[in-house]
Amino acid sequence: AVSLLDTYYLKAVGSIELLPATCVCLVRLINKFDYSQSVDECASWLPFTRQFGERLDTFGFQVQEVTEQSLDAHEQMICRALNWQLDTMTLQQWMLVFSTRFNLLSSSAHEASLSWLQHQA
Repeated sequence: AVSLLDTYYLKAVGSIELLPATCVCLVRLINKFDYSQSVDECASWLPFTRQFGERLDTFGFQVQEVTEQSLDAHEQMICRALNWQLDTMTLQQWMLVFSTRFNLLSSSAHEASLSWLQHQA
């Protein structure tokens, strides 16, 4: 979820006031994507948005009231901003790609070190 949040904020202009809705939408998307949950199963996330928004209010941010309809619209906006690329690479996947390419470029000169590094990740 953190990786998607970072990717989203790199590609789109988001405000702190929309952060609760953004976070909840990203978790809902992950649940839909990873666990094949339906929209109805993800509908219970609205209280988390309110709770997060109330916390931001204590810091002086004016968080907009969020409804299921606004969450759905925000979720679609996030999907468009991410070009529907919701499957981000994990640290282990990045390490595998990096070490495989580096191993090829170095003609396997550092294969033992790269193997050790992969096992540490």
